[in-house]
Amino acid sequence: PGAVVHVQIEKGWGVPRIADELERKHVVGSALVFNVYARFNGESSFQAGTYDLPTGVGVRAAVRALKKGPRINYVVLRVPPGLWLRQIAARVGRLGGRSAQRFLQGTRNNAVRSVFEPAGISNLEGLVRPDTYKVSNSQDEIAVLQTMVSTFDARAKRLGLQAEVDGHTAYQIITVASLIESEAKVRQDRPLIASVIYNRLAANMPLQVDSTVIYARGNPADRKLSVSDL
Repeated sequence: PGAVVHVQIEKGWGVPRIADELERKHVVGSALVFNVYARFNGESSFQAGTYDLPTGVGVRAAVRALKKGPRINYVVLRVPPGLWLRQIAARVGRLGGRSAQRFLQGTRNNAVRSVFEPAGISNLEGLVRPDTYKVSNSQDEIAVLQTMVSTFDARAKRLGLQAEVDGHTAYQIITVASLIESEAKVRQDRPLIASVIYNRLAANMPLQVDSTVIYARGNPADRKLSVSDL
């Protein structure tokens, strides 16, 4: 075998097209032989992606290498707690090759749904998990969103979130948790803020929480309130 070359296999390529590319990159000597050998061994397709293959490796070794799958390149997406969906979308849009707008649309058009999202609700605000994600080249905006929502759902289930707790639905509990996260300056404040919110809900009182007004204004960067906002 000779020098290692990068072979890019695109989605939708069949064995004949892959064989041509391998011959062009001098990984195999004959596209025809590769095609016949792969089909004889039941290989009708290979996963799209980038492969690092030595030149002159031969048909048998090339098939073995392709069956292992492509090299996976990752970019890192960091989502700290407290971000709105539009802020997360902006970060996804900066990954390259992905659109913030398409990501945001996916959070509102039922392309992805959380198990905690009630019927009639099409908004994933508060239903994606803050975390650090490794995003592969094959993942588009919707795939990234699906990963984030599935991660949230799995984590919430492990923590014991149920359909209803003390008369509150899971979705209501998640909504309150988002308000607590936004309001609390330090971790120790969270129990007190939670108590205030739930007591006001029980008394059927207005919540009078700054975060609800800030969210309604639609600008996460502007957290200053004036009398006219209240």
